[in-house]
Amino acid sequence: MNRLSQLPILFALPVAILIFARVANATPQTSTALQSLTISPPIVIGGSNSTITGTVELTGPAPAIGVRVTLSSSDLKIARVYPSVRVAPGKTSASFAIYHLRVASTQTVTIKATTGGISESASLTVDPLEVTSLSFSPSNVTGGTSASGVVTLNAAPGLRNGPVAVKLTGGPVGIRYPTAVEVAIGSETARFAVETTPLYNSENAT
Repeated sequence: MNRLSQLPILFALPVAILIFARVANATPQTSTALQSLTISPPIVIGGSNSTITGTVELTGPAPAIGVRVTLSSSDLKIARVYPSVRVAPGKTSASFAIYHLRVASTQTVTIKATTGGISESASLTVDPLEVTSLSFSPSNVTGGTSASGVVTLNAAPGLRNGPVAVKLTGGPVGIRYPTAVEVAIGSETARFAVETTPLYNSENAT
């Protein structure tokens, strides 16, 4: 009678050890998650040759297969990004380019990064590309002579947006100049010729 009563105890011990081992091995591992998204610099003149870089940061090193982060822009008419960026295995961050376009007035666009159900956002302020000055050399001429005009922008046009055409208007009778001047890619200034005819009274070109 005593031998039979001991049998359940003999079989129960290894089963309990097996169950405990399985529970210990099933402990979940902490996964790498998206921690932040930054944009540098956060303000740019739209359509200029300035480079804007976005950076996604993880909470830890990416696993062996890396981490794919989905990217998006709230307004493709202001700023554009590639569909995604990959954080390489063992790395904690990855950078990507943000392409900005010309705007008529100051605009703000939101760039969003998402992976593993977690999203982070950052804002980019885009200012317009504008003429900051118009000058002449010499500033005073005798009628019948010529001068040189220079227009200056607040930033150099970028390759993706192309050169900028600046319209020229105004000036008194007897002053000839082009109706527009083109500011080339990578340059903040453009020159143009001003021709005059003899005048009876001194006049200023504005």
